[in-house]
Amino acid sequence: MAEFEIKDGVGIIPEGTTKLGWSAFEKCTELTSVVIPDSVTEIGQSAFLRCSSLKSVVIGKSVKEIGFNAFKDCTSLTSIVLPDSVSEIGSGVFWGCTNLKSVVIGNLLKEINSSAFSGCTALTDVTISDSVTSIGGHAFENCTALTDITLPDSVNNIEGFAFQGCTALTSVILPASLNTIGRYAFDQCEALCNVQIPDNVTTICDHAFNKCKSLIRIAIPNSVIEIEEDAFAFTGLTEAVIPASVKKLAEDVFVHCEDLKSLTILCPITVKNIFWNNSSSLESVTLGAGIKKIDERNFDDSVKVINVPAKKTEYYKKRLSEKYHALIVEQA
Repeated sequence: MAEFEIKDGVGIIPEGTTKLGWSAFEKCTELTSVVIPDSVTEIGQSAFLRCSSLKSVVIGKSVKEIGFNAFKDCTSLTSIVLPDSVSEIGSGVFWGCTNLKSVVIGNLLKEINSSAFSGCTALTDVTISDSVTSIGGHAFENCTALTDITLPDSVNNIEGFAFQGCTALTSVILPASLNTIGRYAFDQCEALCNVQIPDNVTTICDHAFNKCKSLIRIAIPNSVIEIEEDAFAFTGLTEAVIPASVKKLAEDVFVHCEDLKSLTILCPITVKNIFWNNSSSLESVTLGAGIKKIDERNFDDSVKVINVPAKKTEYYKKRLSEKYHALIVEQA
């Protein structure tokens, strides 16, 4: 702090300063506003950590890097604009900014790093530029006021826990270039009811949509190769279709989906126990042409029909217990 000062709550950073060092204003609770001059290219680690009265920050147009925890726990900060010069932000950069409502991300940033906006419980408005390719782990975790978000088509990866606990999130537009939905990415997004998985996605990781209780239907595209365990556990799904493209289907994918009535499995693989403890809601099962083996624990006593392709009745009688034979119906 020796090179900087605060006058009447305003942080004074001299013109010509090129870097704000580590912890430059850390825990300066009297700081209410700061303008970072255009000469600054780097904001160091923890530079404004726990400046709890800081309401206004203007980041200069030359800043390229913002370090780890730079604005963490700035609980009075309400909005932030990252200029187009910013190409890197550290982990936890705005973590715990509980009054932050609006974020605009400039056109040079490629990755929203881990926990960048975690715990920003007032955040409602996020603008992400099409330079961003990756949403880091825990990036928007527990942003409990966030109701919707649009991810640009440049994003190809959503890492684990990215939106976990965003309990008000009802709608998310996933980008066409996305190929992986990370583990626990939308875990406990209890209000999420509108999500479309683009047909570039190959992997839905474990617990990706776990406890999305309002998610009634979802289309899994033919690009998906792997669905990991508990991917849709405890959701409100009423029907599900596993496409023929899937090569690895883990156990417990639909565990505790108590409203699931219709299940279609088209992938020609060995199907493990993907559906158990579901309060006997399952009524209809449709099987594809070449399923090698299917765990009969997927069939509750409530199942009324097992649909199979034409001329496949004998094929499935060899793979199912006799008590299910009368339920088999060939489709034209």
